[in-house]
Amino acid sequence: MATVVTIPPPQGDQEFVRKSIKYVLPNDAVDSFIQLIEPTLPVSPFTLPSGEVVTSQVNNSSYFDDEYLNQYKERVVKNENAELYRVRWYGDSFEPVENLFIERKRHHNYKRTGKYSNKKRLDLPKEEMSRFLLGTPVELLNPSKAKLAEEIQTVMMHNKPKIRTQYLRTSFMSQDIKDLRVTLDRDIKMFAEPQSWTEIARLNGRARGECDMMPFAIVEVKVALVQGGRPQCPEWLEVALLSSGARNIKLSKYGYGCMKFFRNMHILHLNGPLRSKLGTSC
Repeated sequence: MATVVTIPPPQGDQEFVRKSIKYVLPNDAVDSFIQLIEPTLPVSPFTLPSGEVVTSQVNNSSYFDDEYLNQYKERVVKNENAELYRVRWYGDSFEPVENLFIERKRHHNYKRTGKYSNKKRLDLPKEEMSRFLLGTPVELLNPSKAKLAEEIQTVMMHNKPKIRTQYLRTSFMSQDIKDLRVTLDRDIKMFAEPQSWTEIARLNGRARGECDMMPFAIVEVKVALVQGGRPQCPEWLEVALLSSGARNIKLSKYGYGCMKFFRNMHILHLNGPLRSKLGTSC
C-alpha cells in the first residue's frame, strides 16, 4: 500500500509517496533482528492514553466482511477498488479507549489506473459504534470525518466482525533518516470473532474464543519514493532481515485468519513452500 505524504524532496518539486515492503520473520529471531537494526533505527516510543510512554503497544483490529467473505476474496484476486474494513483500538480492552478507529483499505492497480492503493481512517467515540452499525445518521454520532463515515457505514452495517488480530507493535525510526520507518508486529494472535459487535462490546473489547498464534512476526519497511517509482529496501536493512531468516512475502493478517477459521469456505490459498502457514496477500 502507498499513501501520498508530504516529504521535503532533496531538490525540485517532486511528489513523494510512502510505500510498504513486508517481510515475515520467525518468532525466535525477533530479538536478534532488533539488536541488528536498533543502532541505526532506534525504537520510536508510544504514549498511552494514561500518559505512560512505552516501547511497544498492543493493537487490536476487528475485520468485517459479509457471510461469504466476498471482500476478502476480491482482495485476494486484486480486483480494482477491492475494499477491506476494520475497527482498530489500542490496548487489551476498551477500558482506556475513548475513540475507535474505523479504517477502509482500497486496492488500486497503479500501472493501470495511475492511483496507489490507499487507507482512509476516521475515529468514532467507542460508545457510538453499535449505533453506527445500526445505521444511525452519522451527524448524531460525532465522527471525525462525516463524509467518510457515511461511505463506510453504508457498507459496514451489512457486514459482521469475522476475524480479530491482536499483536504487539514496535516502531523504529530516526530523525536522521526521514524517508524510512520500520514497524515490527510480534506475538500475533488470531481470534474468530463472535460476529456481533454487541457481543464484542459486552466483553469490553477483550478477545475471546478460538485462538491461533501466528508462527511469524511481520516486519513492514516503509520507504519514501518518487511517485511512480519502485520501492526498495535499504541494503543494510535487507541484510539484517535476511540474516535473521526473514522472507519478503506480502502477508495479510486477515487472510491468514480466514484460512485458519473458515476452512470450509471456498478460499484461494497461497502457492509455495509456506502455503500451510501463511494466508494469501490481501
